[in-house]
Amino acid sequence: MPACSPRANVMERPRPRVEASAGPRTALRQMRDAYMSAVYVTDRDRKPLGIITDRDAIKLVRAGESSLLSKLKPLPQSVHEDEVLMNLFVPSVESPLPLAVLDTEGRLSGVIPRVTLLAALGPGPTSTEEITVLPQPLPSAEIDAVLDAPDATSLENQEVAR
Repeated sequence: MPACSPRANVMERPRPRVEASAGPRTALRQMRDAYMSAVYVTDRDRKPLGIITDRDAIKLVRAGESSLLSKLKPLPQSVHEDEVLMNLFVPSVESPLPLAVLDTEGRLSGVIPRVTLLAALGPGPTSTEEITVLPQPLPSAEIDAVLDAPDATSLENQEVAR
């Protein structure tokens, strides 16, 4: 498997991102719109300062705070644009957000969602045929009732014996 850079294959625009000056309400809107529980916080030059979680942003809003800086958590994991794909799996698993990709100047240039990285592993089934979905098992009470009931042949034998 040839070495590939994240930029060429799996990197996406850094959607879960907010500037530190934007405040907790904007961070919450970004999280809601991206269906994320945290966002990257950057400075004006897109250099990552850390992350803010939805719970921390809510605490800031309730406290009337207008800055995210007091609740920032350190950046969990990041990789450089020239990193090969095989080296991204461990950092991706350890990151609560899509993996941050930094350019040579340390700016957030993109993210790599875990699911995109897993899909890039290699050829998987490409078939679009239907998948058989197994039905749910019957409830145990229903099975027990059937097993505990006398069967038809024993009922017939009892009638013949009379």
